[in-house]
Amino acid sequence: MNNSRTKGFTLIEIIVAIGLFSIVSFIAITAVLSITAASAHSQRTRAVSDTMGFIFEDIVRNIQVSTAYEELSGGGIRAVYGEDIQNTAGQELEYFLAEDNIVYKRSGDNTVALNTADRVVVDSLIFTVLGGDRVRIQARAHFAGEEDQKIHLQTTVLKRVQ
Repeated sequence: MNNSRTKGFTLIEIIVAIGLFSIVSFIAITAVLSITAASAHSQRTRAVSDTMGFIFEDIVRNIQVSTAYEELSGGGIRAVYGEDIQNTAGQELEYFLAEDNIVYKRSGDNTVALNTADRVVVDSLIFTVLGGDRVRIQARAHFAGEEDQKIHLQTTVLKRVQ
């Protein structure tokens, strides 16, 4: 018996192999792109969270050492220093929202924006004085271009015992 069949792959076997390779490649590329998009979103969320955390720390520190505070129209707050803390006795400090940025102003100074990340947008900032020794701070922010992914933050500040 003379078998004249040569060794190799048939056209159908090659087409099936290419098809399977294409499907596996498509699934792998989709997974990599999905992971990349999730990582980028996570980094943007982290930028907003870090920026707002930095701002909240500054506000909390200054409200804790003030002797009096009052709500301003538009959701801001004015804090007054009573004792001499780093030569600030009697000075006032205001925090408020201006053009999507949280800003502060010391007595006689210009306003300074607290946002450190360029693309962090602050949607709202509300201070509520809760009695004589507590202030609630609420803020909502997002990364520019991602209005549907807002971060909501809230904290209550207690005045330090003097």
